[in-house]
Amino acid sequence: MELVLPEELLQAVVESLAFDTPFVERQLRMLRWKYSIVELLPLSLANRQLRRISMPFLFAFIRIKADSTDVEKLIDQCVSNQAFAASIRTLYLNEELPQASLSEAEVKKVDCLLQHLTHLSQINLGWISLDRLLLAVINRHPVPTVFLPSRRIHSMLLHKAHELGSSELSKLVLTCENDATIDQAESDHLQDFLAHGMQLTHVDATSLHSSFLAQKFHGLCHLTLTLDNAPTSPTVMSWLPEFMCSHELLKTIRFVAGFRWNWHINTIPFVQLLIEAISKEGLADSRIIRGFDITRANPVAVNRSKLRAPAPSSEWYVSGLDLDIRTQSPGRILYVAHGLFPQISALSLEVSVTLDELVTALTCFSSLRVVNLVHPSNLLGFGNQTPDAADVQNAIIQYTSLMAQRIPNLEAFHIDDLTTNRAYFYGWLNVQQTLHERRTVGPLWQLIRESPLEPLPPDSRTKYSYISFDNVFLL
Repeated sequence: MELVLPEELLQAVVESLAFDTPFVERQLRMLRWKYSIVELLPLSLANRQLRRISMPFLFAFIRIKADSTDVEKLIDQCVSNQAFAASIRTLYLNEELPQASLSEAEVKKVDCLLQHLTHLSQINLGWISLDRLLLAVINRHPVPTVFLPSRRIHSMLLHKAHELGSSELSKLVLTCENDATIDQAESDHLQDFLAHGMQLTHVDATSLHSSFLAQKFHGLCHLTLTLDNAPTSPTVMSWLPEFMCSHELLKTIRFVAGFRWNWHINTIPFVQLLIEAISKEGLADSRIIRGFDITRANPVAVNRSKLRAPAPSSEWYVSGLDLDIRTQSPGRILYVAHGLFPQISALSLEVSVTLDELVTALTCFSSLRVVNLVHPSNLLGFGNQTPDAADVQNAIIQYTSLMAQRIPNLEAFHIDDLTTNRAYFYGWLNVQQTLHERRTVGPLWQLIRESPLEPLPPDSRTKYSYISFDNVFLL
């Protein structure tokens, strides 16, 4: 039967449940339209009205294996239920290994499936190799965005880029969320594809030649720059101002201090005031600054006539800091940083202080949304004890929950290399509001070592925990 409550109220309830997704997932374009359905699914079974309201959220994000019977089953479901087909917004093909190359018959089935997905907004090709036949199918469908989620994919693409039309790759977006970067060797291979319309959301300019950075990157939103004092490194400010103005969608630039970098030799306008304040007050050496982020207030409103050295202004502002303050009391340093950069939303900290000291130092950051805790073992109070894995995870959740209760705008924590004698923890903790309090929830990814000296396997992380703090740019 129909509920007597107004449908607008039911819609609000359904949306509240659907949008309760992990923080890191909300920051990734390739996971757009992925909603939380754990609590929404049983609600949708209550009656037809709630089922209809829930439908656009329940099936907006679909995962299938394109080289299996999944495609035929999904086609049958779409034919029998057009509302179901219309609710699909993201189609994720072959999320897990092994890599797959589709046969001609399998490509035809994908073509048939896409014809039923009238509201499809994006496709993630996962571990599907892209060839000319599949590319033709994609270009026939009106879907605007197709993600290639790692650099390990693009090397399998198309080896004859010069045979393509000028915009034949315009739907393709090469994403680098999973720690993938573009180095100089790969940049040479990519240039042909970029010239044919391929979009690149994130460029990591570690060791890239300035000639590569001089070109136009379609769809570029994020840029990571490793600062280096090496004689062969181009001066950042010699090319960055024009680069910033020529990329209208560029929203975030992350500056990372290389091991040879000295903040006093080369001036970077955005943090120069902080460098001077640290030196003037004798708080610490400027090497406590490992890096910082700047964000453009309005990425599409760019005045091309203002090609000058960027400075903190209404257009660009410092939005993140990476600080190593293990040997310092964080209070004064963070107080000065907040006074200069009141819009900071992300902090990465390596500290050796009590919980009260850290929380007191952070409470002034009214815009703070996420904190990355680097090597936080010394914050947990175990001293010389050897806690088991459960005690360690419970301790970091309790510690971050207390921080979340006292800093109301925090949405998440990233735990970077929490290591004990027998366990290693890594990943994201989301802040949730319960009936009685704010608390963080995991679980973190963990690995139990057989021996304290046993190396850690590089590829044993759980889903999305491989997304490091360094590769997340806040939306």
